[in-house]
Amino acid sequence: MLRNILKVPFNYLGRNLNLPLTLPMSIAFAVTNKCNSHCKTCNIWKDTAQIDELNLIEINLLFRSLGRSFEWITLTGGEPFLREDLVDICQIIYQHCQPAVINIPTNGSIPDTIIDCVKKILKYCLKIKLTINLSVDGVGEEHDNIRGFPGNFNNIVMTYQGLKNLKHPRLRLGFYTVISEYNIDDLKNILSFVKKLAPDAHFFEIAQIRDEYKNQAQINIVPPEEYYINFLRTSLSFKKNNKKALLGRAAYSLRRNYYLLTEEILSLGGNVIPCFAGFASAYIFPDGKVWACSTRNRLMGDLKVYKFDFNKLWWSKNARVARRNIRQERCFCLQVNTNYLNLIHSPLYLRKCIFDYLF
Repeated sequence: MLRNILKVPFNYLGRNLNLPLTLPMSIAFAVTNKCNSHCKTCNIWKDTAQIDELNLIEINLLFRSLGRSFEWITLTGGEPFLREDLVDICQIIYQHCQPAVINIPTNGSIPDTIIDCVKKILKYCLKIKLTINLSVDGVGEEHDNIRGFPGNFNNIVMTYQGLKNLKHPRLRLGFYTVISEYNIDDLKNILSFVKKLAPDAHFFEIAQIRDEYKNQAQINIVPPEEYYINFLRTSLSFKKNNKKALLGRAAYSLRRNYYLLTEEILSLGGNVIPCFAGFASAYIFPDGKVWACSTRNRLMGDLKVYKFDFNKLWWSKNARVARRNIRQERCFCLQVNTNYLNLIHSPLYLRKCIFDYLF
């Protein structure tokens, strides 16, 4: 892992991007675009076109080609638990890749299904740490209004309590809040609600315009920068969660420095550190198309063209062009997973993360 962390910046600095690249350390795989939420900040649910989702045979070929190259994978959507073979997908990933962490964000809308799937994933994937992050953008009806799903808030509580009752040592439960114009004045209530439930973590991300979300015309969803910066400054006062657990301490360190980086990006309105999307990470769509990240449409290739061999796609001409554009345009955004990797691969911020981790 350390060797790959050191390789990525050298790949980024390569003049023609033909240096021997490592495969991505982090993968995000949208297993489906189907979603039962009608969120005000996202338009994925409006896309009713039938997508030819990768089947288990194709997914098996994909992750067999990736092997044990990555440490962290996020299985997202849409709503990932709407995919009936999600447990099988996790088994395939575990069999071929054995990542340290499988992270699954969810709207928590189908408690029985989610709890049953989580039990099976923990049973069949014996060594992974499984992280389930429940989306909460308000309290009670406020959340349901933002998510466009009556009763969703109550389902979230049921899902969380059911998962917490499992008391499994390899299961981490978190909450995830998208801060937008719709809830900027309700953050104290959200913080108070989550604090009472005592999850392993509570993450925040500012609402963003992303090609993935198909919300390019919704510029009104982004709250004023000063509101978000003030909120971040108060949030940075939180204490380390679960100091004795290595994963808890690492999450604290990355989260704190992500908030600091976010403040710098918002204040300067531009690139603060290099973006290593397409070098250290990749985003795989349900139909097999691969982007460098989920924010901008930088297509690296279609897995179906490469017979689901990720290596061939990763070293292709189109992938090199996508990486070159990211570097030349000094690409930047506030996307969490991408910026976690940017922090790890930037010497100054890596030093800060290590300091917070140790002390």
